[in-house]
Amino acid sequence: MSSSPIHPVVTVNNTKNFIPLILDSQTEHYNTWAELFILHCKAYDVFDHLQPRVTATSSSTEKDSSDKEKDKTPVTKHPYVESWERIDSIVLQWIYGTISQDLMHAIMITNTTAYDAWCRLKNLFLDNQAARTITIQNKIFNTRLELFPTMAEYCQHMKLLHDQLTSLGPPSLKNQLVQQILTGLTDQHESISLIIQQTQPLPNFYNTRSRLCQVEERKNTQAKLSAQTAGTALHTTTDQTNCAHADTRNHNRSDNSSDHGRGRGRGRGRSSYERGQYPQTNHYPQHFWPFPPWAGNPSQ
Repeated sequence: MSSSPIHPVVTVNNTKNFIPLILDSQTEHYNTWAELFILHCKAYDVFDHLQPRVTATSSSTEKDSSDKEKDKTPVTKHPYVESWERIDSIVLQWIYGTISQDLMHAIMITNTTAYDAWCRLKNLFLDNQAARTITIQNKIFNTRLELFPTMAEYCQHMKLLHDQLTSLGPPSLKNQLVQQILTGLTDQHESISLIIQQTQPLPNFYNTRSRLCQVEERKNTQAKLSAQTAGTALHTTTDQTNCAHADTRNHNRSDNSSDHGRGRGRGRGRSSYERGQYPQTNHYPQHFWPFPPWAGNPSQ
């Protein structure tokens, strides 16, 4: 007799490796979190814990139903060593460990199951569908590209809103997301918007996002090249202007030096006698003495 195998759920040490985000009431990531959580449960064979539990007791209450309906009602079987309660408790811990504290306190009830906690958490995000639909539609209509730093972030935000809108009711119209993204573009992207709108059939979200991001990248590259070209031209013009000013200053300095040199030469060449002035001294040049040296001083 072979022993029952160990359930793979007990081998999981850290759910954050598989669900790398914390669900918060202030964010809009419920659909992403729910999808990751469902995939994680399916991978470890516990997806049935996110659904109503079907037991032999519940199936026995349907004795009056047809045999065909009885065959469709599965009975929960556990070929593993661990009990159903232990496995369900582990799944419940996964839910509590991947949501924020405020959400955990909002859905936590004593002696609850993983399915009940899953339903309460879902209702917090998806209840009151009519009002939520109107709110999300208003967000979509008021979202514009200029509110985001890049085209990729703008497209991603629009996709999150579109996924929330889809989860609240029937599937939206085909290519509605693409049309909403094109509506929120700025005038700088009018050309690519017209090209995409005229494409038949209209491209899907991922193709549209790729085209818009390529256009944005090309515009950014052209802007950088234009800025570099303008900076180079300004630098060249400034250098030429500085050189012209330097040549002018050197030329003026040369002219001033020549004039100053000529003025000093003329000043040294002309004596005070030529200007009609005599030095204030008793020593006179010989040809300007007022009396002959042998006659003595008349005043004496």
